[in-house]
Amino acid sequence: MKERFIILLAAFLLDLLLGDPPYPFHPVRLMGKVIIMSEKGVRFFFQIPVGQGNEKGTLKKIRSLSAGGFLVILVLLICAGLPAIMFLYIKQRFRFFSFILSLAWVYQLLSARDMKDEAMKVYDSLEKEDLPKARQCLSRIVGRDTDSLDRKGIIMATIETVAENTSDGVIAPMLFYYLFDIPGIFFYKASNTMDSMLGYKNEKYRYFGRAAARLDDLCNFIPSRLTAFLFILSAFLTGFDWKEAWRIMWRDAGKHNSPNAGWPESAVAGALGLRLGGPASYFGKISDKAWLGDRKREYLNESIPCCCRLMYVSSLLFFILPVFGFVIHCFRQALPA
Repeated sequence: MKERFIILLAAFLLDLLLGDPPYPFHPVRLMGKVIIMSEKGVRFFFQIPVGQGNEKGTLKKIRSLSAGGFLVILVLLICAGLPAIMFLYIKQRFRFFSFILSLAWVYQLLSARDMKDEAMKVYDSLEKEDLPKARQCLSRIVGRDTDSLDRKGIIMATIETVAENTSDGVIAPMLFYYLFDIPGIFFYKASNTMDSMLGYKNEKYRYFGRAAARLDDLCNFIPSRLTAFLFILSAFLTGFDWKEAWRIMWRDAGKHNSPNAGWPESAVAGALGLRLGGPASYFGKISDKAWLGDRKREYLNESIPCCCRLMYVSSLLFFILPVFGFVIHCFRQALPA
């Protein structure tokens, strides 16, 4: 655990300094290619044409659900199983190289700097009053339709995705690595990538992508709630409204369509004094999302860097809390019986 903590801290600092390396063999990009190829193979094997996955009829639904479950197992075996086998083999024979390999992999599987950079591109465009460019930048980090969003909608969507991805892209992978080493972080990133590519409630993936979506919900159950509490503590440390973050989190987290996304989003909504959520368009169809938070402040462009600051502080707190717990443990051990 001590070695993992050191690797994790070094990887996080590398991510803050260098950001996501833009090369074709990035682990997440390779996962995406594996998912695309595997989906084509599974659809062919189960005779589910491309573009379908929401067929009417019980047997067809079962077939789509089964095919989606088979796809999840196949992708996990490739994207998590192979790196795990490679890592365990190298660790047994080349201890030092396994340390370097772990550091390189974990660094690439964190995305705090990348999320901050993408959000700040939206912010910079808004500062220049270039709404078309802001929408274009926003479309790179959200799944919703952005063509018709006004300035307020752009700000809301950016804050929501930064809040949710603090859990998905930073806290959750760090937690899975800290608890389960390299196999754990690859398992999480594979499940999260599958959800981002298959976990839609549209005609194509309503049943076919359900297994991927449910696995991601399970993996994010604890990280999303941990992230929300870290946001509240971050709000306290950075001068935002931590009491309102606490209140809104307990009041609104369960209103979200997702069992997990509502926790960090509602905590940020309370901390910044903004109302987030509401109806949003996905693939041309309106999704009736619940509102989170109360509007106590104006939707200013500055809300975006404020949310990024909360993301960074929350991520750093992830490291401070285990150290604090270790100090308390050592103190207790030193006390006389």
